[in-house]
Amino acid sequence: MEINHPSSPEVKNAVSLAKKFAEVYVAFFARLDPASKFEISKTFCTIEHAGTRHELSSVISFDGGINGCVLINYPIESIVEVVRLYFSGNGLNPEEAPKLINDEMVSTVGEITNQLMGHFRSMMSTSFGLTIKSAIPATFSSTVKFGLLDSDAHDYLCVRSQLNTKNKLPVYIEFSVEKGFPVVM
Repeated sequence: MEINHPSSPEVKNAVSLAKKFAEVYVAFFARLDPASKFEISKTFCTIEHAGTRHELSSVISFDGGINGCVLINYPIESIVEVVRLYFSGNGLNPEEAPKLINDEMVSTVGEITNQLMGHFRSMMSTSFGLTIKSAIPATFSSTVKFGLLDSDAHDYLCVRSQLNTKNKLPVYIEFSVEKGFPVVM
C-alpha cells in the first residue's frame, strides 16, 4: 500500500476538508449558545482508518461531489456537556438532559450528527458547488473498540482532529474521504 506524504496535495486537501467539518461543528454550537467556546485543536493527523475510541460514537456517510464518512467519538464527560448545550440551545431545560448513556442520549447525538452533516453539505454546496448526499447517522455506545473498514479502505484518507468544549473536554472527529476527490482548499 502506498503511503501518502504528509505534504502531498491529496493529504493537504483531506486535512482542509476535516478542518471545514470541525469549523462547522464549532459554528453549529456557537449559534445555539455564543458562549459555548468550542476550540479546534491545531493538530490534525492522518490515521489508517476511522474507529470507535470512546463511550459514544456517531458515524455518518456521504457521497456525491465527494465521498466519505465522519465518525465523532465522545468520552462520557464530553457528551454530557455537548447534550446539555444542545438542550439549552433548543429551548429545552439542560437539567433534563441525560447524564448517562441511554436511548435519549443516543438519539440526541444522532440528531446532532445529522444536523452537523446538513450544515457541512450546505457549506460545500455554497462554497464549492459540490452536491453531497448523506445517510442517516448510526449512533451507538460500545465498550468494544472497532475500526470502520471495508474492502476499499485503502482508497480513503482519514484525518483525526480534536475539539475541546468550553470546559476543555475533548471531542474527537475522524473524517475519511475517498482519494481522488476535487481540490477544495
